Amino acid sequence: MGASHMSRALSYFINRELARGWVCWHSTWAEQKAKLESMRRSLSHMLNRQLSRGFGAWSEMAVERAAFLQ
Repeated sequence: MGASHMSRALSYFINRELARGWVCWHSTWAEQKAKLESMRRSLSHMLNRQLSRGFGAWSEMAVERAAFLQ
């Protein structure tokens, strides 16, 4: 086996491992991105519910206060 064959074979194995590492890294990144997006949506939903409840309570208090002042 000549030096060029050895070089080509070594290059093949290195590139294969790099490709495998890239695929693994990319799938991990995509999974983390999906988890973060899911958490962001959940937190946004929870925050909007709390804001809505707070506004409802404030609105009810304002109506009661207006009725009391009449």
